[in-house]
Amino acid sequence: MHRAMVAALFLLTGCGQATTDIPAAGGTDAAVRLDGAAALSDGTAAQFSDRIDVAKGRGIYTANRGGALTRIEFPLDEKRIDPARGHMFAPVGESADGIVVLVDEYGTRTNDGRCANGTETFVRVFSLSDARELLAVPAGSCLDGVPRPTREATWLPPDRFRVETKPARTYVLSGGDVVKPVGAKDGLEGRDTRP
Repeated sequence: MHRAMVAALFLLTGCGQATTDIPAAGGTDAAVRLDGAAALSDGTAAQFSDRIDVAKGRGIYTANRGGALTRIEFPLDEKRIDPARGHMFAPVGESADGIVVLVDEYGTRTNDGRCANGTETFVRVFSLSDARELLAVPAGSCLDGVPRPTREATWLPPDRFRVETKPARTYVLSGGDVVKPVGAKDGLEGRDTRP
């Protein structure tokens, strides 16, 4: 059932084809793979076959660009998330110098009945050239009472993205490994900039 829901979501949103491997109840290891195209900062599309695995409290993002694999491990808070209850991700954009922005969402771990159908959502930024996670921004949390926005993040070509929380926050990518929030001088920081 999870496989059909995730695949339908990605096909409806035009993100390509997604498959997911969800373990039997009680397991914590899971994997989600996404095949398709992502918008690049120069307006072209990059073919990709990306995957996020979850094992032993770590996330493992594997990017495939033309057969070149990049594997990046990142921390997960298993006290808050339960990959066995659901896990999906979707690309937001990719810069020409290999910075990938994606939305990564998990089922909420619950042991008291609260947030039984909740999710914990993050906007994650990875550097393919440095093989590391640069940033993880919470975009929605049932446990914290932060509602998940309709659209978690927006790509702003050529090198910016906006996390659609309230207030929305815009980030700029530079140099292949730097992510900086846009300052108040731009008039965007701390203000809801959604269209």
